[in-house]
Amino acid sequence: MVYLEPDQTPVLPMPGWLIQESYLYDLADDQAHDDDASERRVIPGVCSGVYDWQVEPIDIDSEFHWRVLAPGEPEPSEEEEQAERARRAEDRRQRRG
Repeated sequence: MVYLEPDQTPVLPMPGWLIQESYLYDLADDQAHDDDASERRVIPGVCSGVYDWQVEPIDIDSEFHWRVLAPGEPEPSEEEEQAERARRAEDRRQRRG
């Protein structure tokens, strides 16, 4: 997980993926059944909690979240970081009007 914070660009480990699927629950037979109309949602997870043992979905809407790196993918270069910071600064200027 790569974050763009004001004074640094930390790259934090991502422990895994959280997978969310919906099921239909039938009260009559007390069973869960596949929901043919559902979609699977896969979300990157990040460690949290006192000892980093708890996995929670990342906040994709966080202003600091930049990107998720695939296993073995190199960390962004300084040029990529500067370009992303410039793009975000321009976006902020345009939103202000």
